[in-house]
Amino acid sequence: MIRVLSLNLQHGLPGAGAGDGSASTGSLAGADISDPATARAVMRATAEQIAELAPDIVTLQEVDLGQARSGRLHQAAFLAEELGMPTCRFCASYAGPVVGAAPSAPAHRAELADR
Repeated sequence: MIRVLSLNLQHGLPGAGAGDGSASTGSLAGADISDPATARAVMRATAEQIAELAPDIVTLQEVDLGQARSGRLHQAAFLAEELGMPTCRFCASYAGPVVGAAPSAPAHRAELADR
């Protein structure tokens, strides 16, 4: 049996009750993910939650790549690495900054990672 997980990241924005449960970081709810270190902490906590479900394939929607609002991370690649998933594919649904019309490298996309 293959386990498939579909998850909307909402660009990594942590919701109410978000957190990794450790005393060192506490709650991540409402954290400023434009800070790269905070964005990585949120994605790491997300990876831990995904790992608990033990999926073989993870599909992600509303994923950022290089956006200032999410610490300029390649979110899917970060999650794939944290999960030990060597394959990460993407399809950009929007290229450029989320706010403004000037085209640039950042993108918003759907991603797929598998074992």
